[in-house]
Amino acid sequence: MVFGVSKKGRTFRDLASQYSIYFCGHLHKLIAGLGDVLKSYDPVTKSLELELGDLKEHGLYRIVAVDHDLISFVDVQLPLDQIPKKGPVNAQGLVQPMQNGSIIWPHHVEPAPAILVTNPKDARFSIPSKEPLWRIRQSSHIRFLVFSNETIDKLQVEILIDGKLHLHAASFVGDTKNPLWAAAWDPSVFEDRKPHQLTVRVTASDGKVGLSSTVFRVDTHRIKIGGGSGEFIIKSKMSTVLQCITIFTMAAMLLLLLIPKFFAPQYDTDIYSKKRINRLLLRIHTIDQIAVKTPYLKLQKSILTWSYRFLQLPQDQSIVWHVTFVYILALLTLPWFRANFIPSADTNAERHGILYMWGMVFGGEWVPIADTWMFAAEQITFDVFGFFFLVTWRGTDATDLLCRGASVVHNQRYPSDVKPTATPTAVKVKHRRQLNEMAWFKGMEVVYWLWRSSELVALASFYGGIWPTLVLNINVYWMLFSGYTLAWGKNGVMCKRKKQKSRLLVMVEGCVACQQHETVLSLVEENEKKAPLNDDGTVLNYNSSASVNATTLTQEEEQQKVGFMSISSSSGSSSCSSSTPFDGLPHVKSRKRQLKT
Repeated sequence: MVFGVSKKGRTFRDLASQYSIYFCGHLHKLIAGLGDVLKSYDPVTKSLELELGDLKEHGLYRIVAVDHDLISFVDVQLPLDQIPKKGPVNAQGLVQPMQNGSIIWPHHVEPAPAILVTNPKDARFSIPSKEPLWRIRQSSHIRFLVFSNETIDKLQVEILIDGKLHLHAASFVGDTKNPLWAAAWDPSVFEDRKPHQLTVRVTASDGKVGLSSTVFRVDTHRIKIGGGSGEFIIKSKMSTVLQCITIFTMAAMLLLLLIPKFFAPQYDTDIYSKKRINRLLLRIHTIDQIAVKTPYLKLQKSILTWSYRFLQLPQDQSIVWHVTFVYILALLTLPWFRANFIPSADTNAERHGILYMWGMVFGGEWVPIADTWMFAAEQITFDVFGFFFLVTWRGTDATDLLCRGASVVHNQRYPSDVKPTATPTAVKVKHRRQLNEMAWFKGMEVVYWLWRSSELVALASFYGGIWPTLVLNINVYWMLFSGYTLAWGKNGVMCKRKKQKSRLLVMVEGCVACQQHETVLSLVEENEKKAPLNDDGTVLNYNSSASVNATTLTQEEEQQKVGFMSISSSSGSSSCSSSTPFDGLPHVKSRKRQLKT
């Protein structure tokens, strides 16, 4: 729940300072072991928050006892292997434990003995400011409760402290209502300001063993719970964490949409914006020309590449940009869906509610709960941002970012690496597909979309069916749009990949390496026409290193790196028609050349 403020202005934390323990549930055990220890200590209010796992799925229940004002508890799990997965149901599929006027009880289970140590108290859950922990040091007996279906004479009790068998045997001192056991001890032996381990093992006649482990101290100091991720989750204010995740993700997407919209070219004659994009591409080409790239250069190239993709999105995929922008605004302001949240309610207004990202509406009453933020964080992270990321990635392919002259520059800097017997095809650019262009990756995209769609179908089946939960749900229409875009959008799963020979490379004006590559290809084509051929049609004694070395950089070409740069993109977008850059230097016009297979 999201706790508010009382009429007197007191918050939940104000109340927490006046009690010792807050017992709660509902989070179950989360997933992947994250909620195995949902317990925490608040040093501000000096109180414990003890979450209990669920009884439905994990068979957990809690026993609490107070011994001389010291509160102890134990979480016990029922034997799940003895409990049937399904119980008696009626014609509608609901649990109906009545038949012919009598209750249908489940069969009796045989759990292992449950043990709750009350003295000494577990130091992980002690509250020094609110409990008389000094009584542990003055106590004369170890005390614990044993709950079992067996009679007392059929139970074997064993006590170990720090792995060593305790000198005094335990004896039963309780009754049928309070199954209390006690064993004499001397607490002064453990006054060494260190934690100690108390283990109680109870064996029943059928061989089932109950085990209890307690970490205690006799100097009134508490120790850390050590709950890992579960303690962090329960200690943190999860509603605030979920709100931060949701708002941060939506703000990040809005920035990634709006910033490129302002900086990307707004029209064909927007020279300054195109110059900015050309400069970005030239920096990518410069990194490509470095043979051995450091991790920093790889990171820098990734940042530049994604910057280019986001800058291309408003123009290249205009429909995706507008739909995503409108959808995010709708998530912030409009209701998400209407559903039958409380089927057992008396009136239709009480059964049906409307879910917003900020809370829920039931019968005209606003109810702010953390569940809406948990659902919103999942939907926005996996559905909205996930598909926005995939579609933006598709905005470019390998040909848009590849520097064609990188190999030429490498051969000039390292002439010893040039193979003298290379064929003319050795100087032609080899393409490598991006990861998202691979067939297996596109298959994973389909699986991902089906998984996210199944979550919405499961939501509808749980809260009212197709109408109204599935039909009156804006997330469903976003998933349909995402599926269509992934299938038939740019570089979609259902779109045929262009043949290699029809794909045109992009040449960035101002990139000397690209210009050199054009020159090398021209020389190669001329040599192919003049060079003698073998019987099988291959070139005889062709040496590409001479052609490469014949195109060394001149001082004038080096200066062109800082000149005006424009792109001759494969999508046919127009570039500046002027043949003179703004810095007064001549520049080479962009040319496109088809790759030959």
